[in-house]
Amino acid sequence: MDLPTLDLQILNAWFKAAKLALDTAASVKTLLPSGPRRDEIAVKVAEAETALSASNAMLAQGLGFRLCKCTFPPQVMLYRHAAHHDVCPACGYKVRRLPRQDQTA
Repeated sequence: MDLPTLDLQILNAWFKAAKLALDTAASVKTLLPSGPRRDEIAVKVAEAETALSASNAMLAQGLGFRLCKCTFPPQVMLYRHAAHHDVCPACGYKVRRLPRQDQTA
């Protein structure tokens, strides 16, 4: 998948906006009185967070990032240049990149 930089900036902005909306909904939920309606909203917010994380992982995989399956949805592994490893931010699992795969940015 080869997306132009502008498209990546737009997608990044969308993910940030979606995350902000979910965070806002989660904080508003705490203002509601306890009861079934509040519980229902909590479930919907959790489902939306999972869907956003899954779509983020799918996009990252399409862009060539490795995924760690320590959680669901999978964690996007980030490259640590000094160590030449892709590292999972959740569990710390490391995968060494071969020198031919290294790309300096």
